[in-house]
Amino acid sequence: MPSLIISIEEKLSDEESLKRRLIALEKLSEARQLAIRVMRVEKMRRKAWYDRAIIHSKDLNDGDLALLYGSKKHKGKLNLTGSGPYLVHHSNENGVVLLKTLEGELFPGYINGSQIKRFHAPSLA
Repeated sequence: MPSLIISIEEKLSDEESLKRRLIALEKLSEARQLAIRVMRVEKMRRKAWYDRAIIHSKDLNDGDLALLYGSKKHKGKLNLTGSGPYLVHHSNENGVVLLKTLEGELFPGYINGSQIKRFHAPSLA
C-alpha cells in the first residue's frame, strides 16, 4: 500500500495514489480470507488427528474385569503399577468408565478409559 512519502517520491497524482491504495486493500482482504480458510483447515486436521489418537472405551463391557493404571502409589521399575482387578459397572461411549470393587462398592466417580486396561485372569491349565 503506497504511503504518502512513496506517492510524493513517485510523483503520483491523488487519483493514482487512491487507486493503488484501493487495489492494495482488496488484495489485503483476499489474503485475510485465504489465511482464515487455511487456519480452519489446519484446525480441522489437528482435531481429526487428536480424535484419532483418543482411545475410547477399549471395548470394556459391563461386568468385565479391569485394572486401574495411572496411580502414583506404586513407583519403581519392577513394581506392579496397576491396581485391581475391579468390575466395570458402566462404560460410556465417550470412554469414561464407572468401576466397582469385587465386593460391590462403587468408585466415587467416573474414570478415564485411558487409565484402565482389561484384566485377563491367569489360566490354571
